[in-house]
Amino acid sequence: MRKINIFILMTVVLLYSLPVSAATVLYYNCDDGMDGPGVAGERINPGPGAAAGVPDLSGNGYDMWGWCNGDGTDNNSPAFSDDTIDGRGLSLEFTVGGDNNLDGYTGGGSGTINAWSPSEWTIECSVKLDNLNNWYTMIGRDGATNGGSEADFYFQKNDLEDRFRINFLTATAGRVILDADFVAVAGQWYRLAVVSDGTTVTMYADKLDGNGYQSVGSMALPGATPADNALAATDFNWTFGRGWYGGSTDFLPGNLDEIKFSDTALPVNQLGFTPYAYEPDPAPLNGDGSVGTLVGGQAQVTLNFKAGHDPNDAGNENAVNPDILMHHIYLSASGTDPNLVYSGSVAQTTWSNSDVSYGPVALDQGSLYYWRVEEGLDDGTGVARAAGDPNNILGPIWSFTTIATKPAITVGPKNAVADLSGNAAVAPR
Repeated sequence: MRKINIFILMTVVLLYSLPVSAATVLYYNCDDGMDGPGVAGERINPGPGAAAGVPDLSGNGYDMWGWCNGDGTDNNSPAFSDDTIDGRGLSLEFTVGGDNNLDGYTGGGSGTINAWSPSEWTIECSVKLDNLNNWYTMIGRDGATNGGSEADFYFQKNDLEDRFRINFLTATAGRVILDADFVAVAGQWYRLAVVSDGTTVTMYADKLDGNGYQSVGSMALPGATPADNALAATDFNWTFGRGWYGGSTDFLPGNLDEIKFSDTALPVNQLGFTPYAYEPDPAPLNGDGSVGTLVGGQAQVTLNFKAGHDPNDAGNENAVNPDILMHHIYLSASGTDPNLVYSGSVAQTTWSNSDVSYGPVALDQGSLYYWRVEEGLDDGTGVARAAGDPNNILGPIWSFTTIATKPAITVGPKNAVADLSGNAAVAPR
């Protein structure tokens, strides 16, 4: 997948973004770092010091952090990896060069994702384990609200029968433990999801055997009401690639990808799919990484992207959500103003081709621009909802830098040295 200087700027997200949808709370596709596309083999946080390393594509700003000591010599951040389910994009690798004490985590403390306590929720990830030798946690919490040894949350591989397990503390009803009905295999990618509707919790797995997501375990929750069965409210960091048990840790040898939290019980046909526009590809791409063509002192850029997937045909990347009737485009007001403003709309006319283009648009030269796509959904009468309608699907913020004028010597001596006597002319190119 080609990306052009794409990243989420934290301050812009906080000021100008809304969630992807009412459901998506946190989402890492693990393809990008905070300052652009990820590079296989590089740590998410090059250090030194703790820093955000993987952007939260939900728009909520819950970026994944990586740790590195003060001088940068000891780095516990996972690395980007080109080992993925379908060979596209990147994942996060938690064993690098024999070092498997690696993890990511959320920052922010009280009032952020760390205090998330929904009664309905879905947590998804993709995982590949290098071996099955121990307890291995894909997603965990960094402590125990009620004291004791067990953390508030584990989505892990157990060391009893090598089955995937969900183990979490509820708001008032106690602890819930559910094991999958199959034994994990080392070296195999799985797509996993845990869904709670407040009364029942169900684990799903896509074993990549052609059968898609299948239920691999379900149980009734112990509380009298959905509120009793909500995730325990806590201020502990969420951890990725590591669990916590009595102060000790169980690191993950392997890879994680497509980590997503939702504040609703997603139906099985919406697991593992991205609802918003994706794969931004502003064009034309120049050799220096800039985008656009110089025309009349401005940069002309065409904004290309793919329309949101059809949730009922998530495996077909060209199948467009049939409820998407329009794409509303938001773009920086200018090269010096990061505010996103409505720029225009493109109708969706075919639902078997996800490629969409907008433009060309005339922009300032040599400037950093931000943009995003809001998917205008059917209002129930066959008419697209207007831009800004809260029922639409608002995508993540992307960015690119426009082409700049480069000086060229058009009149002068044949040698490479130009004197100050006026025998050379410099003209824009």
